[in-house]
Amino acid sequence: MSRTEAEAPPAFGCAWCRARAAAAGDRRRRGRGRAEALPGAASRPRPQKGPPGGSRGERGFSPREEAPARRRGGGGGGGDPAGCRAPPPSRVGGPGAVREGGVKEGAVPVPPAAPAGRGAGELLASPRPPAAAPLLGRGGKRSRSRPQPGRQLPRRAACCRRPEPPRGPPAGGLPVMKRILLFFILAAAVMYGILHGNLWRNNLYWISFYGQTSSVRAPPSYETSGVTQLPPTAVERRNALDSCVLKPAFESLLGVDKIYPFLCANDFIRVAEFHGSDKFELPYGIKRAEQFFRLALSRLQNCGLSNENDSIACRRCVVVGNGGVLRNKTLGEKIDSYDVIIRMNNGPVIGYEEDVGRRTTFRLSYPESIFSDPIHYDPNTTVVLIVFKPRDLKWLWEILGGQKISAKGFWKKPALNMIYKSSQIRILDPSITRKTAYEWLRFPTRFPRKEKPKHPTTGLIAITLAFHICHEVHMAGFKYDFTDRNSSLHYYGNDTMSQMMQNEYHNIDAEQKFLKKLIDKNFVVNLT
Repeated sequence: MSRTEAEAPPAFGCAWCRARAAAAGDRRRRGRGRAEALPGAASRPRPQKGPPGGSRGERGFSPREEAPARRRGGGGGGGDPAGCRAPPPSRVGGPGAVREGGVKEGAVPVPPAAPAGRGAGELLASPRPPAAAPLLGRGGKRSRSRPQPGRQLPRRAACCRRPEPPRGPPAGGLPVMKRILLFFILAAAVMYGILHGNLWRNNLYWISFYGQTSSVRAPPSYETSGVTQLPPTAVERRNALDSCVLKPAFESLLGVDKIYPFLCANDFIRVAEFHGSDKFELPYGIKRAEQFFRLALSRLQNCGLSNENDSIACRRCVVVGNGGVLRNKTLGEKIDSYDVIIRMNNGPVIGYEEDVGRRTTFRLSYPESIFSDPIHYDPNTTVVLIVFKPRDLKWLWEILGGQKISAKGFWKKPALNMIYKSSQIRILDPSITRKTAYEWLRFPTRFPRKEKPKHPTTGLIAITLAFHICHEVHMAGFKYDFTDRNSSLHYYGNDTMSQMMQNEYHNIDAEQKFLKKLIDKNFVVNLT
C-alpha cells in the first residue's frame, strides 16, 4: 500500500469527521516534508506508528485520533449515522472550476452510502483522491501571506455540533422583572399622591372628609361660564350702594360700576364670572378655590352690610390705620363721629380711645391677624376676612365648626378660637384686592422667579373697600417716617420702622406714592 493511500483520511463518518481526519494527515505530511528538506534527513529512520498492515498503520493516524473518529463514524456499522448528511462541498478553486468526472476542484468528494451488506472495512478501502501538497515559502516554511489552497472544512453536520444550551430566561431575569415591577408600583404611588394633593386643593377631599357633598353643592346653573349680567340678588345688593344722589369726588377712580364687596353663598360663582375673578387665583380670584369658598360661605349666616349702615344713603367713612403717627393726636372723638369706621388687623381700641376712638364698623383681618382674646370683642363690629390662600378658607371652616386648628400653612400662628359670631363675619370679594394691586398699584401679573410676589397691604385694601361703599372717604394713621428707622411703626407696641423696611411682601414706596396722589387730587382727606 502506498504512503498516500495509507495516510488518506478514513471514508466513514460525516463530512466534518472525514475532513478533520484528512487535515490531520496533511499536517503529518507537511511535517515529514520539512524534515526531509533538512540536511541528513535521509539517514534518519522513519518512526512507525503501528504494526505494518494493521488498521492504524493503514489509516495513518494515532490511536488518540482514532477514538473520536470511530465515535463520529458510528463504530463498525455501515454508512453515516442518522442525521449526518454532509452539506454541499464548498468551492476552493476558481469560480465554477470542475475536474474531470464532475468533481469540482478543491472540494471534498462525498462517498456513496454503503449498500446493504457492506461493512466498515469495505468502506475504508474505497479510493480517495490524493491530498494536495503543502505550499512552502522561503526556507521551506509555510507561507502565511495568502490562504492555502486545497481542502476546506465544510460546515459541521448536526451530529458533530456542540449541544446548544437550553434557551430560556437568563439567570438574573427574575430579579430584573421584580425591580421593574417595583419601579412601576412606586411610580403609581407617587402619581396617586400628586393627584390626591390636587383633589384636596380643589376641595374634593374636604367634601368627602366632612361629609357635606349634598349640602354644599351649588345649583347646576351656577357652574356655567360666560355670565354677561349679574344675578337679580347681586343687582339688588349693588343698587343699595348707589342710593346717594351726590357724586363722590373719587368717581373717576372707580370707573362705571361699583363692586359689592362681600361674597354670598348663593351666587358668588356668577358674580365672580361677571367680574372676571374666575380667571385669577387667590388672592385675586377664585380660580381653583371654588369649593373652598363654597364650604366657607356655607358657615356664614349673612353677607349684607351692617344693620346700622343700611338706612344711610350717603355714608361718610374714615379708614383708621395703625401707624405710629396717631400717637398723641387725640383724634378719638373725631373718628367716632363718622358713619362708617374701618380698622384693620389687630389694632386695639381698648386703652387707646383718646387717639383712635371707640367704635368700629368693619375690621379687615386674615387668620394670622384677627383677634382671639375675648377682651377685644365688640358686638357691633363686622369682621371682613381677606383671603390670601386656600388655607385661610379652610381655617374659617374649621374654626366655625369647632374643629381642631392646625398651624401648618401659615406664615405665623393663626387664631385658635373665634371670638366673633358667624353672623358678624364676611368674606371680601377678591376683585377688590385685584383692583388694588393691578389697577392702582400697577403690580405685574407675574413676578420674576428670583423676586417674591408683592401684595397690597391691608390698609390700602381697606381704602379700596371704602371707595365702593362710601360717598366720602377720610383716612388717618397712614403716614410713616422712613427717615428714622427707630421711629414707632404702630401707635401700639414697640415695633419700629426698620421692620417694615425689611418686609418683602409689600411695596411700601408704591403705596405711599399712590396715597399722595389721592390726597393731591382731593379724592380722600388725610386727618394726620
